[in-house]
Amino acid sequence: MTFDDLEHCIGEDIMAENDDAAVIAAEVSQLLNGLKPEDIFVVHRLAKDFASAITFEFAYKDGDMVEVVRKQGAVLETMIVWLQRHGVKSSSLRPPARMKISAGL
Repeated sequence: MTFDDLEHCIGEDIMAENDDAAVIAAEVSQLLNGLKPEDIFVVHRLAKDFASAITFEFAYKDGDMVEVVRKQGAVLETMIVWLQRHGVKSSSLRPPARMKISAGL
């Protein structure tokens, strides 16, 4: 799978269609479970993009973005778990704990 394909599937087919973070996480997990081990680099790159987007949103501390961050966090956490199952140390992608608390995650 290409980066653009994965980004589209997650962004347009999953996140845009669902509001519940648990549903998003389940659908992303199902999508990732269908990928091949060769797709590790694509998943890692997109996970880095999601981590950067969450950090960017936290910098603004805009209450309106809490739901967006919650959805992005569901995707990121699912990607981190998948990457770890495939031997990639990716815990550094998680936002610091104090940030999670401030956003209500």
